[in-house]
Order: sequence, then C-alpha cells, then structure tokens
Amino acid sequence: MQVVVQGNLSYSNATTQTQVEDLLTRLERSRFIDPTYTESWLRDFLAYGKALEMDLSTERKFVDALKVGDLIDLYITTPVLKTV
Repeated sequence: MQVVVQGNLSYSNATTQTQVEDLLTRLERSRFIDPTYTESWLRDFLAYGKALEMDLSTERKFVDALKVGDLIDLYITTPVLKTV
C-alpha cells in the first residue's frame, strides 16, 4: 500500500513532522500493515540529519540539506541509519 499526502505542506515545520509521523504510526498500528515494511522519506531524512548533527531548524536549512548533491550516496553508506 502506498500513502500519499496531498497538498502543500511545510515538511521543515516540527508540527507538520509530528502530524506526518502520527499518521504513519496510526497506520502501522493497523492489523493490515506490518511496520517492519513501512518506509518514510521524512522519517529517514530526519534520522539522517540527526545522525550527522545537521541543523534542519529552518525551512531554508531543511531544503538546502535536501539539495545536497551526494545526499543519496551518503545516506546509503551511513551505517547508523540502517539501525535507526
């Protein structure tokens, strides 16, 4: 199953992040979804930022971090993210 959140959201906003995480948590508690198999780009990105001690406190910093050229390669090769 794929869930798409439609509309303009400010993913850099802590309230939005909490709301998205709460939605995912409620879905994962469903008897139809095994949380072992869920993925969230936002959840992974925030874990990535935390692991690398990135400052994602403003929209500009959040967006700039998303634009980092080697973000995907760095994410894939960062072992700490495999256990988060």
